[in-house]
Parts: sequence; structure tokens; C-alpha cells
Amino acid sequence: METDEIPTLRPEDGFLARALQIIIYFGAIVSVLYYLGVIEAVLSRVAWVMQYTVGTTAAESLNAAACIFLGQTEAAILIEPALVTMTDSEIHAVMTAGFACIAGSLFSAYISFGACPQYLLSATVMSAAVSLAVSKIVYPEVQASKQKSMKSFKFNARGHNNVLECISDGAVHSAQFVGAIAANLIVYIALLAFVNSVLSYFGSLVNYPELTFNQILAYIFFPLAYMMGASDAADPAVAMDETMKVAELMGMKTALNEFIAYQKLSEWKADGVLKGARAQTIATMYRIASFLLACFFGFSLANNGIFKCQNTIGSIHSFSVKTLDGRIPSLSAYRGDVVMVVNVASFCTYTAQYLDFSPLLQKFPGLKIVAFPCNQFLLQEPIRDDEILNALRYVRPGHGFNPTVDGLDIYGKIDVNGDEEAPLYTFLKGACPTTNTTFKRREHLFYDPIRANDIQWNFEKFLVDRSGRPRYRFLADNWNNGKAVEGYIRDLIAEQ
Repeated sequence: METDEIPTLRPEDGFLARALQIIIYFGAIVSVLYYLGVIEAVLSRVAWVMQYTVGTTAAESLNAAACIFLGQTEAAILIEPALVTMTDSEIHAVMTAGFACIAGSLFSAYISFGACPQYLLSATVMSAAVSLAVSKIVYPEVQASKQKSMKSFKFNARGHNNVLECISDGAVHSAQFVGAIAANLIVYIALLAFVNSVLSYFGSLVNYPELTFNQILAYIFFPLAYMMGASDAADPAVAMDETMKVAELMGMKTALNEFIAYQKLSEWKADGVLKGARAQTIATMYRIASFLLACFFGFSLANNGIFKCQNTIGSIHSFSVKTLDGRIPSLSAYRGDVVMVVNVASFCTYTAQYLDFSPLLQKFPGLKIVAFPCNQFLLQEPIRDDEILNALRYVRPGHGFNPTVDGLDIYGKIDVNGDEEAPLYTFLKGACPTTNTTFKRREHLFYDPIRANDIQWNFEKFLVDRSGRPRYRFLADNWNNGKAVEGYIRDLIAEQ
């Protein structure tokens, strides 16, 4: 087999102008449609059809329908009100549908690569329905669902004040996609070139300089491509070559990146290397399940970084806590305020989040931030309470940070997990259970016992409404300089 050239990004290809700008435009349009209620209206009807034809519940049907047009992340946000009450089988169905479909913004990018839009649309619609069927075969429903009917489903409140704001937010959110895509393409193309060069060198030592990583992937995936009937060419030699090409694309998608695979497909179609319509169809439609990559499994876990709290009796206003100077005031002083409760540390990777607190307080005058230093995660807080403020001011985060800014209250150190955990955190964790049970290494956790609902690391946050009821829980990674919580804060402040 001839050595394949490595895909490259050439200025004359217009890649940035064609693909990445399309993503930003599409993201802004989807944001506007969601703000106007069009997305909800369309998805509700599609979900209703899927619910009564496939027999799935409202939340998982809506998620599968949303995955067709929006993608994994946006779909999860859309059904966020139902996540906390979902059964295990429903959560499995949600994740399966997310992995089976592509994001709507990326749909336009793939078309710009030369993928056939009819094939893409057909595949993503079929994948959404099939994902529900496969999910229920693998993980049947054995619990009672609380989201059986679309009539009982409540959509998330829209977090924009006007059309211009949602256009801006949609474009900015899509720009993050663009950065991730561009960065991945640069890294993976360079990595592929390096690996192919190394393999070609070692291949030349045994008189086989044509050896490449692409070729190895083609041989690995050839049996699967052959069983799929990747080519219908009458000439056996042509059929063999087309099947090998499809196998190579499948391998590139699985082992590397779907963008690399789509770009390669685009090059082969333009150069006449892959002429068969069936081969192009199989290559395009198979790679729709392109989120089956290690990086996207982590991406899926990150989407679960926001948890809606259960309706609970009680409020944080009934608790008293120790200040840095030893006083024990009541949290009832925060009655009428929206409060963000966060466990903090002075020498942590996330300590830089302190710098985002002041801009957040300035943007939302009705917000208070209540911070509790904790030394249970890698001992990243000073031993003595009277050392904490100076550590924040002059060491980390430093940069002129003022730990006594109005609206930010830093209390004395407490335990947030284990047998000695503060009653406040027992209440918060009980009201906002997490389904993410991934913990750091055991030797980094300085408490016992470890429980499934524990705070997982420094800078985990709880949003509490004006009445003192916990409403949302955010893992430390789900921050994005405060933007990840802004919409939720705005909604809670707007509540009367």
C-alpha cells in the first residue's frame, strides 16, 4: 500500500474561514433560537414522538432529541432540572445518546470538510433513536421514573435578558469550541507526523519504509470495515483498496481525532482516492459516533459538574460557624442574600479562583461569598487561622488580591468531610448529592471515612437562595472564571 501523506492545514484551504467561523455563527443562531423558545418547541415535539414510539421517559427522550440538533453538552444543560431525580438507567441513556451524536455546531464544520450533509443528518437521527434502544438493552429500567410525561417536564429558565446578549454568549461559547478544535488539529497533525516519521525510520531498517501509523490502523480496523460492507465495487482490487481506506479512517477517528479523519476523507474525495459512493457513505456515517474517544469520556464527566439540589427542609441560616478571630456568629445574617458557599485553600491549583470572586461580587450586588478554609485535601492551607489572610494577600493568589473585599467572608478552618465534618456541610451535601464519585488519590485525602457524597476537592461550591435553601452544587473544575455560575446566580437573584 502506498504511503499516505499527512493531512495539513494550508492557508489556501481556507480552513479557519470555512470551518471554524461557521461554528461561531451556528452557535450564535442556536442561542437565539433557544432564547426565543423555538428550540424548546421543536425538541418537545420530537421527544414526544420518540417517547411514544420507543417507550422511553420524557427526560431521556428529550435528551436524545436535543443531541440531534445541539450536542452532548447543550442537551445535558437543557435537561438539567431532571438530572437530580433521574434513575441510573436514565443517566446511562443520556450519556449513551451524547456519545452517539455530534454537536450541531460541529455538524456545520464536518460539512465544510466535504462530508455529505444528507449522510450526516440521516446518521445522527438514526443514532439518537438507536442509542436509546441499545442503552435499554444494556441497562434496563428497574426503578420508578419521575419524568414519565413531557407535560411534567420543566425546562431551565433562560439566562439572557435580550437577543443581543444571547447572540454574544452563543458566539463566545462557540469560540471555545473553535479554540479546542484548532488546538487539537495542530497537536494531532504534528503528533501524527512525528509518529509516522519514527515508524518509517524503523521500517526502513527492515526494507519497509512505507510503514506508517495510518497503515497500522487500517490493518487493525480492516475486519470491521469488511464486515460492514465498506465497498460494493465489482473489481476485487478496488473493493479491497476502498475497504482499507475506510478502515484507515475508522482507525484515525478512534485513535486520534474525528477532525483529522474528516479532513482526510475530504482530501481523498477531492483527489479521487475514495470514489465509491458506498465507501463514502460508510466512512461518513460510521464516524458520526465520533465522541467515543478518551478525551470525550472526560468531557462527559465534566458535564456532570453541576448538580441541582433536592427540595429539603431547613436552611443554612440555622447554622453558626467560627470566624478567623474565634467568634461564632449565625449565618442568619445572610437572610435575603444569594450565597455561594465554597471550601477554599491557599496553596491549591484552584486558588486562582479567588481572583474571580471580586468581579463576580461587583456584577451581582445581591450575592455574598462565604468561604471556609479546609485542610483535608493535600494539606494546602496554613496551620493557623491567623496566617490565612496574609497568605492570600502576599503569596497565593497574590496579585493585589484583597481577601477582605466587601461581600467575601472568609471564616475559620473547618472539616467538610469525615467524622469531624461541620454540621453545615453535612446539611449541604445531603441537600445536593453528587453522582460523580471520582476522587483524588487516597494519600491526598486527609480524612476518614470516605463517602460517596463527599466534597471531592478544594473550591467545590454550593449556591444558596435568599431563603437559605441550597439550590446548586458545582465541582471545582466547573468554573470558567466564574462564567459557569453566572446564569444560576442571575436566576436566583431574580427570584422573589
